[in-house]
Amino acid sequence: MFRPEIIYIDREARELETTRNILERTRHIRHVFVDAQTFERDVSNFTLTEGKRIVFITRSRGDRVKACPGTQAPYLCCRYTVIDVITQCPLDCSYCILQGYLNNPCVTLYPEFAQIFREIEEILDTQPHRIFRFGTGELGDSLALDGIVRFADEAVPFFSTKNNAILELKTKAAEVDHLLALEHGGRTVCSWSLNPSRIIAEEEHLAIKT
Repeated sequence: MFRPEIIYIDREARELETTRNILERTRHIRHVFVDAQTFERDVSNFTLTEGKRIVFITRSRGDRVKACPGTQAPYLCCRYTVIDVITQCPLDCSYCILQGYLNNPCVTLYPEFAQIFREIEEILDTQPHRIFRFGTGELGDSLALDGIVRFADEAVPFFSTKNNAILELKTKAAEVDHLLALEHGGRTVCSWSLNPSRIIAEEEHLAIKT
């Protein structure tokens, strides 16, 4: 399981329940409280390698649940709905699009889980007869940090009661034992991308340790 070397915490997110729980689980890891704007300015000088050893916990700005931008006509969009709990990935796969797409090299966590579930409820209520596909794997690995974040502990039971929604967890992490006892109601799907051993060793750096 991935363990960061240092966790930076936005002072404005310090008292959130999720933040307190994460800090309790990571007492053996160095914690530093920062001003978010100052940290985000300074972190732009970090390399990707440095960023992958860091987790930054900060309040979200705007909606955390949104429709995937998708592909424009004439192509068919899959109508995926994105849950942005984490951006950037602690793994270091050479082909990962996130390394070029995101301008923040640090793994960033948005701890307002209650807000996320409210936004999901609102979306489901607007179209009760449509089946929604929600997932956390667009801007980061769904489970690589779940040992300390534990979003799935809340999300899987939440989706188990939703008749018009499915939760998709896309990951390269192998540690999923904590999911097995959760009530899922057949509404959660875990998926992995698999490569030959040579590609894992040469291109998917750090993945083999997760």
